[in-house]
Amino acid sequence: MIENPPSLEGYVPDKKPNEKLELRSDLVPVVSRISEIIPPPLVWSFYSSAPSETGGRVIFPYHRVDTSLTESRDYTVHIRRSDSIEKSRRYYKLASTEAFKTLLWVEIGFQGLSNLLKSPAARNWSVLGSGSYSEDDNEEIIEKRYKQAKKLYENCLGEFAKYRKEKNIEDDLFSQFKAENLIYPFNS
Repeated sequence: MIENPPSLEGYVPDKKPNEKLELRSDLVPVVSRISEIIPPPLVWSFYSSAPSETGGRVIFPYHRVDTSLTESRDYTVHIRRSDSIEKSRRYYKLASTEAFKTLLWVEIGFQGLSNLLKSPAARNWSVLGSGSYSEDDNEEIIEKRYKQAKKLYENCLGEFAKYRKEKNIEDDLFSQFKAENLIYPFNS
């Protein structure tokens, strides 16, 4: 763990006039761990919300794991159905970016899915049928949520990893940032 993690202000590019910004200081350790893999401008790009998705303000850090997972899976399906190499490349880039962002957020930032699901950062994970994070959650609710999330996580990332392995792709964000170890567990 980093002794004195940097503040989040150092990740924020020039703020637009009248832009509302919410910095989640409770997630400084998450951002610090992620920034050991990717540079600060990319951390901001990957993990800041669009004002339209968060009530008119930019939230940093912020990541919709459920959305990224389903987008990665859906783009992988589009790759397989694509009628041109150019479309396949475009869809692969989109699929791999979503998978990469999610794996960094979960495995590096939160050091595992179970830690994320115990965090207030899981509040926006709407796919969980038992609801999202609450400080009042009991172990049974947490376990149910974990099983649902793990299934989605493994299925979506598994689809992407299978395609990546089949095509022996080695020039994406995973290879660029020497983070292939994040996707390997999903190759089976």
